[in-house]
Amino acid sequence: MEHIQKSAKSSIKLTLTKEAATLTDSKVGGKPWLPPEMPYPQDEDGNNYLFLAQRNAATRWLPR
Repeated sequence: MEHIQKSAKSSIKLTLTKEAATLTDSKVGGKPWLPPEMPYPQDEDGNNYLFLAQRNAATRWLPR
Protein backbone atom coordinates (compact mmCIF):
# COMPACT_ATOMS: atom_id res chain seq x y z
CA MET A 1 0.00 0.00 0.00
CA GLU A 2 2.87 2.40 0.75
CA HIS A 3 4.14 2.03 -2.84
CA ILE A 4 0.73 3.09 -4.17
CA GLN A 5 0.57 6.11 -1.85
CA LYS A 6 4.07 7.24 -2.90
CA SER A 7 3.12 7.13 -6.56
CA ALA A 8 -0.17 9.05 -6.13
CA LYS A 9 -0.56 12.19 -8.24
CA SER A 10 -2.80 15.22 -7.83
CA SER A 11 -6.08 15.00 -9.67
CA ILE A 12 -9.34 16.83 -10.21
CA LYS A 13 -12.88 15.53 -10.23
CA LEU A 14 -15.08 16.42 -13.19
CA THR A 15 -18.84 16.30 -12.87
CA LEU A 16 -20.38 15.58 -16.25
CA THR A 17 -23.98 16.12 -17.35
CA LYS A 18 -25.97 14.83 -20.31
CA GLU A 19 -27.11 18.34 -21.26
CA ALA A 20 -26.37 19.40 -24.82
CA ALA A 21 -23.28 21.59 -24.95
CA THR A 22 -23.36 24.94 -26.71
CA LEU A 23 -20.61 26.23 -28.97
CA THR A 24 -18.89 28.07 -26.10
CA ASP A 25 -19.16 25.31 -23.47
CA SER A 26 -16.31 23.12 -22.32
CA LYS A 27 -17.11 19.49 -23.14
CA VAL A 28 -15.84 15.93 -22.91
CA GLY A 29 -16.16 13.47 -25.78
CA GLY A 30 -18.07 13.72 -29.02
CA LYS A 31 -16.57 15.76 -31.83
CA PRO A 32 -14.60 18.99 -31.41
CA TRP A 33 -15.96 22.29 -32.62
CA LEU A 34 -13.53 23.36 -35.33
CA PRO A 35 -13.74 26.24 -37.80
CA PRO A 36 -15.22 24.99 -41.11
CA GLU A 37 -11.90 25.50 -42.91
CA MET A 38 -9.94 23.43 -40.37
CA PRO A 39 -9.69 19.69 -41.15
CA TYR A 40 -10.11 17.14 -38.35
CA PRO A 41 -6.64 16.29 -36.95
CA GLN A 42 -5.33 12.96 -38.24
CA ASP A 43 -2.34 10.71 -37.69
CA GLU A 44 0.17 9.82 -40.41
CA ASP A 45 -2.09 6.98 -41.63
CA GLY A 46 -5.09 9.29 -42.11
CA ASN A 47 -6.98 8.11 -39.02
CA ASN A 48 -8.84 10.73 -37.00
CA TYR A 49 -7.37 11.36 -33.57
CA LEU A 50 -9.54 10.44 -30.60
CA PHE A 51 -11.23 13.53 -29.16
CA LEU A 52 -11.06 13.67 -25.37
CA ALA A 53 -12.11 17.16 -24.29
CA GLN A 54 -12.43 20.77 -25.33
CA ARG A 55 -12.10 23.60 -22.83
CA ASN A 56 -13.35 27.16 -23.06
CA ALA A 57 -10.40 29.07 -21.60
CA ALA A 58 -12.64 32.05 -20.81
CA THR A 59 -14.41 30.04 -18.11
CA ARG A 60 -13.05 28.68 -14.85
CA TRP A 61 -12.74 24.90 -15.12
CA LEU A 62 -10.38 24.00 -12.32
CA PRO A 63 -10.75 24.76 -8.61
CA ARG A 64 -8.66 27.59 -7.21
